[in-house]
Amino acid sequence: MLKGTNNAAHRATILAQGERLRDSGEFGAIGHFATLLGTRTGVRVGIGDDCAVLNPLSAPVISCDALVEGVHFRRDWTSAFDLGRKTLAVSVSDLASTGAYPIAAFLSLCAPPDLEMAWLNSFYKGMESLAEEFKFSLAGGDTTRAPQLVLSATLIGDLLPEAQGQPVLREGAQIGDLICISGNLGASAAGLQLLLSGKTAITPAHQEVLSHHFNPLPRLQLMRALLGANREAIHAALDISDGVSGDASHIAERSLVRLKIDANRLQIAPSTREVAQELGLDARVLALSGGEDYQLLMCIAPRAFEHLNESVNGALTCIGVVVEGETGVDVDNVRDARSWTHF
Repeated sequence: MLKGTNNAAHRATILAQGERLRDSGEFGAIGHFATLLGTRTGVRVGIGDDCAVLNPLSAPVISCDALVEGVHFRRDWTSAFDLGRKTLAVSVSDLASTGAYPIAAFLSLCAPPDLEMAWLNSFYKGMESLAEEFKFSLAGGDTTRAPQLVLSATLIGDLLPEAQGQPVLREGAQIGDLICISGNLGASAAGLQLLLSGKTAITPAHQEVLSHHFNPLPRLQLMRALLGANREAIHAALDISDGVSGDASHIAERSLVRLKIDANRLQIAPSTREVAQELGLDARVLALSGGEDYQLLMCIAPRAFEHLNESVNGALTCIGVVVEGETGVDVDNVRDARSWTHF
């Protein structure tokens, strides 16, 4: 794991302008970045030893995600601070959809030796910003040399008390359940398409979709509220990382049901529609196949929908229903809404 140095003088050194990772060295860099990170409840021993030590957990819940330069992000597009937040946010989102909260994060940082220390400094501050917001600790990891930047994060969490000892999984959807989403969809995909288009004029709509793309917010508090309102009514859930159509298929396959979705019922923000129209794209396709929204996709007992929606101030939208039939997903009123896949 990340082992810090006991050299207090080095940890206090202000990074020289233009200093690179190779100049600081592995342990010097780790020692410095450890000073940027807080240790919060749940972590007994963090950075500085061979292993982290956590306090006992009732039901450990673990999520792993990797972000690869040139595949998931470009450093000329995103700030180091935002990328630091997003590196951990995507895994916090997985925990949230499962009904869990984060305790400790572990980062394997694979980086080229000429990476600027100032960039890394901002990156670690971004991670600490998200960790502080969601009250967990970056407790360790590893650092190694690589030809490109690879960020592999593992988060360890525990079930929320509101989950009543039962994680919310992809399996469990029942025929007749309402298919619901939280919030608006397609904004992150619109932001990505805007970046790919090379457009330089920044309008308020541009700023909004780019913000969603660069700095997603896990829906942990919303999930906590829903579980507290009626845990038994939430039969299946996941976070929307690869697009509604593909993520819905995961629920269908694990629950052995068929999901029927109406694309015209998707909740899409005006700014997303504006950017999609500007780029000649269908906003519904962005919402269905773009991914990286990190909203919740849930199958809910129909009798409980109104109460659950009231508990989160109307943040839920019903976009379809679970029906009998062969395992799979039907999407009405739109064509070619295939989800993101790496292979």
